[in-house]
Amino acid sequence: SELITDSSSNGLVEIGFSYPIYTPTVLIRNEGLFTKRFNVFLRMIDSNGDAALFRAIRESVPEGSLSVEASIRGLLSEKDGVLFLPVAVPPVDEISGQLVFIISNLDDGSSFRDALGSAYQAQLELRDPDSGELILDCPLDRI
Repeated sequence: SELITDSSSNGLVEIGFSYPIYTPTVLIRNEGLFTKRFNVFLRMIDSNGDAALFRAIRESVPEGSLSVEASIRGLLSEKDGVLFLPVAVPPVDEISGQLVFIISNLDDGSSFRDALGSAYQAQLELRDPDSGELILDCPLDRI
């Protein structure tokens, strides 16, 4: 149950303030004729069917907030290959990079470590940034 430090694409990385982040590498394709934008979430479901929801870090963090999200966004803003929400994919193209997931559960504030320890199933969800509508879900074999 310990967090590992990993500079590769799919590691849990512990950064300042003792907050871990999850940084999977993704490839998102757009086969349409217009640019599409996506918000990406990580949903972990435990054996009781309870879900923990994590949102990747946003490009624009609300001004004036001294949040963990703003701190991590600032630390990683100059790193090549990091994607921030919403991810924009040009028409008939694809984009690849690392998403950076927030450590606390959006629903109840539980930690990523708690959710990871009890996860039975996990999936990435691509959602419309304006409506929140689910566009695609992709089950993960392992985290």
